[in-house]
Amino acid sequence: MAKRKRKGRSKQKAHGARNHKDRLFCDIFSIKENALSLFNATNDTDYTDADALEVYTLKEVVYIGMHNDLAMCVHGFMDLFEQQSTKSANMPLREFLYSADIYDKWLVRNKKNLFGTKLVKIPAPKCFELYNGQEEEEEVTVKHLSDAFEHPAPGYEWMVHVINVNAGHNRKIMYKCMPLKAYATFVQRVRDNKEAGMDLDTAIKEAVDYCIEHNLLADYFAENRGRVVKMMRTEYAAKIYMKSLKEEGVEEGVKKGEGRLSRLMAYLLKNGKNDEAMAATESEALRHELYEKYGIA
Repeated sequence: MAKRKRKGRSKQKAHGARNHKDRLFCDIFSIKENALSLFNATNDTDYTDADALEVYTLKEVVYIGMHNDLAMCVHGFMDLFEQQSTKSANMPLREFLYSADIYDKWLVRNKKNLFGTKLVKIPAPKCFELYNGQEEEEEVTVKHLSDAFEHPAPGYEWMVHVINVNAGHNRKIMYKCMPLKAYATFVQRVRDNKEAGMDLDTAIKEAVDYCIEHNLLADYFAENRGRVVKMMRTEYAAKIYMKSLKEEGVEEGVKKGEGRLSRLMAYLLKNGKNDEAMAATESEALRHELYEKYGIA
């Protein structure tokens, strides 16, 4: 396969504080240039100074904060982005809780005193759910925290903007944020490859080659090929684990850890044994070996 020449492209290596390193989305957008592109596309802005960003990952969320910069007229924003492949009505509450954790860290880092008499100015929040699941979803919707209130509480609200980032959707945003387009294309390519009968590793590697050939985050995928395969294995293993919980009784299974497969998958994923986790989902004989090996009763 002939490789397309790419000129004038900086090498993209993930950097910054990354607490959730096994998620491809978080890894891609922990790169400041990619984060700035995502910020601009979702806020309809055109900032150019990536060094004005603070980029962190918290659990499954990418946090992008912008320093005060009078030259760019940026006076403090805080955006939360969570990529989701399954629908959840609880995203406003989840991101509300994430934001509280982030604000707490921000206050400590910036040495702000909440017990003084002067009003403490904080970054303005905006929350996004980037949905790339396989169920039908509108291009853009808004979820409200108030929908979860047991009683009306006028004046209290927290909103999450849901953006469908599946390949072919929200073309304006994708055009403005090429890293997001690359991510969406990659995910769809892996899905298509699996539906065509490829095993997971082959499906991922072909999708990596496709993105490199078509100049979609080409440098990132070329330099992080092995890590990308590992991250996607982890994501697929986690999905299979959650599916096993549902099949063995979701509510009680989550609370009590019922179901040998659920306990085995939880142990393997927690201890970074992602290859064994994936193999265990396909081989009953291997599962029995692992039950014995790790003492899963």
